[in-house]
Amino acid sequence: NIVKQGGVLGALKCSVQIDTIGKQAIETGDHLYTYKNKVKIPPLGFVDDVLDISKCGIDSVINNSYIDSSFQLKKLKLNKDKCQKIHSGVINNFCPELHLNNEAMNQVNITKYLGDTISSDGKVDKNIDVRIGKLIGLTANIMSLLKEISMGGHYFTITRLFRQTIFLPVMLLNSETWFNITQKNIDDLESMDKNLLRKILDAPSKTPVVSLYIELGCIPVRYLIKYKRIMYLHHILTRDDDHLVSRVFSAQMSDPSKGDWCNQINDDLAEFGLDYLGFSDIRGMKKYKFKKLVKKALIYTVINYLESIKGSKTTNVKSDNLDIQPYLKSEKLTLKEKKLLFKIRSKIIINAKNYNGKENFKISE
Repeated sequence: NIVKQGGVLGALKCSVQIDTIGKQAIETGDHLYTYKNKVKIPPLGFVDDVLDISKCGIDSVINNSYIDSSFQLKKLKLNKDKCQKIHSGVINNFCPELHLNNEAMNQVNITKYLGDTISSDGKVDKNIDVRIGKLIGLTANIMSLLKEISMGGHYFTITRLFRQTIFLPVMLLNSETWFNITQKNIDDLESMDKNLLRKILDAPSKTPVVSLYIELGCIPVRYLIKYKRIMYLHHILTRDDDHLVSRVFSAQMSDPSKGDWCNQINDDLAEFGLDYLGFSDIRGMKKYKFKKLVKKALIYTVINYLESIKGSKTTNVKSDNLDIQPYLKSEKLTLKEKKLLFKIRSKIIINAKNYNGKENFKISE
């Protein structure tokens, strides 16, 4: 009996076969990478993908032979163009050539794995650059939809949903697992988010950032990433102690290094005012209860942040719950009037007199 790729049982059959490669390595104790001299990491499988980590040298050759032979024994075919080798760190004198079906494997500095772009330098810069390229296209698509579809008084409510359901999922995919992320990386992502909000509100470049977030009731990207990381911490802590992700996290906590994920999460908890919770406390909380607690801390932290960056134009702009402002949801105002009110509230329109002494509105760029 043959199970064809793309068939109903194809993905399930492939997952089972790939999973046995890592399980066999664990049972025999061979072909494992030791993380921080504590955690044994086997070849990682996901449906039809396999990722192996090994030290450059004889270990990488042995692991390469093990995975290649395992696929051949299972009569599974590997696509040469999709199989790649990345060398991270200093290249030594003996960096062996790896093979696939008796052919040399391609060596690259950048590759894509499970939605993220992995770079040989261990940084997320390339990953952010790829995301920004996708976000530019998404922004154009969203604005095109807004022009083609009549939404009446629900224009800003729906555009807010577009941001949450189309824009942010692409931007923040796997962001809870990113480590060693820099402030520049976050600023680059936030610049794309602010660009979308300005286009939605038809606001000039000089529009105060505070107005964009408070008027539409949006949360800055930096805090969405922190929120996702804290929720991922709950996921890690509620796994069994022998689960791979739990053991990796425990190794980081016992022997932290610069840029480790555990250092970021400690800073996030402190910024959200949740550092009074111990890991045992978080582990003992139900997900819905912990999520409610973190969301409350998120809103409080974001409001304090927005208050701290207010300028002279936004001293009177306030929001206690980060919800979209009522005038933007009103069905009595036209879209043009709502955008005009936003500019007046944000003080990017000034009252001026023309030569005849009549009052006009002038946009301050």
